[in-house]
Amino acid sequence: EHPVKNIRWITHGEFTVEGGRLHIEKFISTWEFEDQWVHYTEFIERKDLHHTFLYNYCVRWSVPTARRPIPHIFAGVDFTIKFSKGKPP
Repeated sequence: EHPVKNIRWITHGEFTVEGGRLHIEKFISTWEFEDQWVHYTEFIERKDLHHTFLYNYCVRWSVPTARRPIPHIFAGVDFTIKFSKGKPP
């Protein structure tokens, strides 16, 4: 009923931590949500596993108001960008 719209994601050779964050922002911009919701994307960590690198990000959503500019309630979405060490850039 509500298909997920996708974007062209960056390749291993093009990747930077900031570039990954910007592509997550670009992907989120394809979502439908009310204007009152604001969000920010934060890089959390890079994990170096045996055959892969994992780049973890968190997107926090909230509805700030003049009375509560820093809300006590928020929603979060986690993203992991995975690259295989064995593949060329």
